[in-house]
Amino acid sequence: MNINSTDLDKLYSNDIGIIFKWKGTSEGHPYHDKINFVFNETGLHFDLAELYIFQQDIENALKRPLQCECEYPKDCKSILLETPFSQISFAVSYNELMLMKELIEGSLFQIGLSNILQNILE
Repeated sequence: MNINSTDLDKLYSNDIGIIFKWKGTSEGHPYHDKINFVFNETGLHFDLAELYIFQQDIENALKRPLQCECEYPKDCKSILLETPFSQISFAVSYNELMLMKELIEGSLFQIGLSNILQNILE
């Protein structure tokens, strides 16, 4: 599948990944109304409620103490990140969590702003 940047509506991106929605998906399409979170060569497809849950999962993971005694503990993939999907967890570093947090917060801001503007224009 060839993907062109015109096929997606980018919500936010940073050094770890991108969050976007596919343009032109119709009702019944598997990614219709899905928020696509791509990081470290992994893609997750959330609805808005799941994205908020994942944001909380990241916050919870950031509260846990680092379990690494290496030279650069914030780069060590020693934190288990739960997801809204019970079968999927990730081993990530503190620095990756911070980038993921920024990615989600930026995307949720864009979604909220778009909703406000859409309501004004209606």
